[in-house]
Formats: sequence, C-alpha cells, structure tokens
Amino acid sequence: MNDDKILCPRCGEEMKRNSRYCMKCGYLNYDHPENAAMKSYMGKLQESTNYVNGKVEVRQFKGVKRGHEIRFGSNTGSKKICFLVNSVLYICALVITYLLYSRQYNQVIDIVYSSMPFMYMLITLIFMYLYSIELIFMKMNERWWSALIPIYNMFILSYRGMGNYLFGILSLIPVVNIFYLLVLFYKIGQKFKFNGILFMIFWPLFIPVCGFGANPFDDITYVAGLEDDALEKEYKLKNFFITVSITMLVLCLSLEGYLNRALLADPIESIKKYYYVYASRGIVNNVKTDIRLRTINCTEGVYMRENNGEYYFYYPSAGDKASLLFNNSREEIEAYVKVVNLDGKSTYYISLTDGTYGILEKEVTEISVKDVIEMQNLPENYKYGNNCSINKG
Repeated sequence: MNDDKILCPRCGEEMKRNSRYCMKCGYLNYDHPENAAMKSYMGKLQESTNYVNGKVEVRQFKGVKRGHEIRFGSNTGSKKICFLVNSVLYICALVITYLLYSRQYNQVIDIVYSSMPFMYMLITLIFMYLYSIELIFMKMNERWWSALIPIYNMFILSYRGMGNYLFGILSLIPVVNIFYLLVLFYKIGQKFKFNGILFMIFWPLFIPVCGFGANPFDDITYVAGLEDDALEKEYKLKNFFITVSITMLVLCLSLEGYLNRALLADPIESIKKYYYVYASRGIVNNVKTDIRLRTINCTEGVYMRENNGEYYFYYPSAGDKASLLFNNSREEIEAYVKVVNLDGKSTYYISLTDGTYGILEKEVTEISVKDVIEMQNLPENYKYGNNCSINKG
C-alpha cells in the first residue's frame, strides 16, 4: 500500500493519510490537525457507528464501553435551528437591554456604572441554562423545544428518568413535588453516569455540564442526521455558544470587579457601605432622567432650586423616588444632588445619608466605597456646598 494511503479503521476502505474523514463511512481521521481537538470530546463514540444503505447500523468494537451505542436521533429536532434560535434571542436580549439603558443614561460612562453589566451576566446565565437544558433533551432523543414547555417538560423528564410519563403528575402536587424532583434529579444524574446524590444536591452546576459535556444519556448518543460529520457539527455549535457565554461572563465580572475593587480591602465593612455607592448612582441617574424628560415637580417629593448657575435637587425620601433596591427594609435616605453646567457639560455631585453612613458632595462617577463616611462623627447639621445641609437622622 502507498505510504500516502491508510485503511479506514471502521470500514477498511483505503483513504488518504491527510484526509479529514473517510469518504465511504465518514470516520474521522484524528491524526489530521483539524480533528485533533475532537479526539478528547468524541472518544470512541463515532467508532461504534457504521452507515449502511442510508441507515445506521449499531456495532460494538473493541475498546468501546459495553452497551454503549450511537443511534439516529429521529425525534431530536434540528440542532442547528436550536442553536440559531437561542443565539438570535440572546443577541436580541443584549441589544434591547443596551437600548433601554442608553435611553435612561446619556453617556457611555453612566451606562458602565449602572447595573447593565450585572444584567448582561444574568441574561447570559439564563440563556446558558436554557440552551443546556435543550441539549439535555436532545441527548434524550426528545424535541429541543419541549424543554421550554412547562409541565409537559416534566412529563418528558419523568419518562426518561423514572420510566413512566404519569410520574410527572407528582411534580404538580405541592410539597410532594419537592421530594419527587430530588428523586428525579438523582435518577437523571445516574443515567448521565454522575453520582446521583451529588447531582441531586448540586443540580444547578450539573445541568450545564450535562448539556455541554460529552456524557451521553443512558449510554446512547443520538445523532440528529445521517451526515458523516453530524457529531462534529454538533460539537462546534456547542463549543461556540459556551465560549461566547463564558467570555461575556468573564468580561462583565472583570468590569464589576474593577468598578468595585475597594470591596476587596475590607469585604465585610465594604459590603455594608456599598449600598450607599449604589444609591448615589441610582439617585443621580434618576435626576438625569427627570431633567431630560422635564418631569420634575414638588408633588413627587423632589425640590429644586438654582444658586449662581448651580442646580440643587433635594430628595427628602430618595429611596422611594429612585426606586432603590431593599429600600423598604432600610432607614430612609435623604439626599442632595448638585448639577454644575460648564462649557455645555453637566457634572453631578451628590450628598446623602441615612443618619448612620453617608457621602458628602462627591462627583458621582468617582464615588467608591472609600468615600462613604460615618455621619455620627460630623457636627450637627453639617454644612456643605452653597448652604445646603443634611439632617442627621
């Protein structure tokens, strides 16, 4: 045999040494550079399949786990459409979120300092979970979209995990459904060859691992098409989605970490003080929105006055007006926002307190945890700016 030729390990057909796959049966040549990364993912899976007259013939080869097989997944639906639907919806969610924030804030720096990075992380995690659950359903040879239908998806999981659709009724019974879900997670974890107890306890971590990982369900890998490179295409789609998602999470986490780096110095004390940093940004952003929409009036609990070209906005109940998180469970925050217009640019300064901690006239884009001070150490009715005072509780 020519040195440039090798025999296909699956069907015995002669093929070029530098070919990516066998032209007859579609066996991947893992010695090819572009297939090297696939070897750890595929393992011996594709070697257990042979295509005969357009149908899949399940065979067992030496080295393949006993009972492991690959079948044509006629019920999975199009994995490509599943990927495209999730990707388009994910991009749309990110774009819509940005547009909503850009309408509220005029400058990019304000958007960066807002809660948008956190919202991006939340959206990314939601779509990672949705896509991973859909992948799990396809590994069970079920339609990917059935994972998104409430109640119906529990009947499908009950059939695959417990062997009977009717067990899904238990998921609808209060209290009973909690114990049933634990048992169901235990069974599903075992079928994915994980420790059932660990899967039952840490199921939020195992779901994406099962979806994006290589573990087959119940030792059967379902191929969504008879194309020679069907498994390779599936691998690329999953790999692309998880890579983009993790990259987005890392970028948002890094940005949040940089903006709140002062938290690392004294975590416990800084976490308590961070609420005031968050509140200052929320209050100032609320002022910007009121100015832009011209909706400021005294009946809303906001009082404005002008002094030598500087505008002061007084919030006797800032938490209510700015709709701050956890406002109802905290002492009320009193705040002043000073707006200075110079050369067509507006700069915003804020002072606020709840009688315990506070911030005294700091430019809002430069505020960090270190600017939060204990108000008890200041004189009564401390004066700042142009004769505006904050009461001490």
